[in-house]
Amino acid sequence: MATVRSRRRVLILGAALTVVVVVLYATGGVFSGLRSAANTVVSPFNWSVNEVARPVGHFLAGAINYGDVVAQNQKLRYELGKAQQRDVVLRAPTRAGHDPAQRPLRGLAADGRGPSHDTVTNQLRGDRGH
Repeated sequence: MATVRSRRRVLILGAALTVVVVVLYATGGVFSGLRSAANTVVSPFNWSVNEVARPVGHFLAGAINYGDVVAQNQKLRYELGKAQQRDVVLRAPTRAGHDPAQRPLRGLAADGRGPSHDTVTNQLRGDRGH
């Protein structure tokens, strides 16, 4: 009889303890504090390992796939050359002074020392005042 009673007691105590642990875990009680403290202690090491491992991983990936890296560099250099040529072609009219947007209007001065209002109005109308 004593063994049946002790088994019941252990079973009830185990179930009650399990319920308490689940409730504490669900509400974030004790375990939240422990998790936060552990995170605070481990995070600098985690950051350091990531900062060291990432460049080493990239280096090893580049060393293993060296042919792919060379091909990608050639492709990027080709695209860069095309972009630079396109830029030179687009800027060529500006250098020669043929871009109408770059030429100032005749008879107008931005600093206010230009011709009077009447002269500007006559120029816009096509009347030269002769």
